Amino acid sequence: MEFRKATKADLETITRITVDCETDEENLQYPNKTLSEIRKYCTAESFRRALLRELKEKNMYFVVVEIDNNIIGFGQAILKKDVGEIGRICIDRKYRKMGIGKELMKYLIRLLRKKKVKTIESHCYTKNKPALKMHEKLGFRKEAYKLSLEV
Repeated sequence: MEFRKATKADLETITRITVDCETDEENLQYPNKTLSEIRKYCTAESFRRALLRELKEKNMYFVVVEIDNNIIGFGQAILKKDVGEIGRICIDRKYRKMGIGKELMKYLIRLLRKKKVKTIESHCYTKNKPALKMHEKLGFRKEAYKLSLEV
């Protein structure tokens, strides 16, 4: 397993993995929504635009995970003065539940520590039990709840 900085050439693979991850996470969080409802806003084009914009951000660190020169996941770390934030952690469906997401998180945490941040934050949906469990194993603690109202 290798980690490296993401490039624009990685965009199509990262987009595909993002669509799958975001669709799966939305499905976990909102089980009453149909797949077609979720796919209305989990589109490749919307993610491609966002990811392309994020790749250019100076305070954003985009890292891909490769096995045998194939991208199997990616993660983001964002630097906000003395606070680091772990952004998306997306692993290809075929490689989930193998500890790759945890290793990627550890890599991003090391990267942010080298930048001398005082705190590292991360966010995930309340019903994404595997992600919550991974965060807790890495020493993160629940600090706040984000509340929303669908209208």
